[in-house]
Amino acid sequence: MQEKLKTEAEGSTRLRKQITELTVAKSASEQIHIELHGMLTSLQQQRDALQQEVAVLQGQLSQEKSSRTHASDLQQELEGILIDSRFLVLAASSSCLTS
Repeated sequence: MQEKLKTEAEGSTRLRKQITELTVAKSASEQIHIELHGMLTSLQQQRDALQQEVAVLQGQLSQEKSSRTHASDLQQELEGILIDSRFLVLAASSSCLTS
C-alpha cells in the first residue's frame, strides 16, 4: 500500500509539473499571438497606405501622360503652322520675283 501511495504521489507530482509546463507554454503562445497580431495590424496599415500612394501615383502618371500627349499635339500643330508659314513666305517671295 505504501508503494502504491508513493507511485500515486510521483504520478501526481509529474502531472502537476506537466500542467505547470503547459501553462507556461500556453502563456508564451498567447503572448506570441498578441505580438503577431500587432505586427499583422501594422503590416495591413502599411499595405493600405502603400495602396493609397500607388493610386495617387497612378493618377499623377495618367495626368503626366495626358500632358505629354497634349504637348506633343501642340508641338505637331506648331510645326505644321511653321511649315505652312514658311511655304507662304516662299510662295510670296516667288510671286514677287516673278512679278
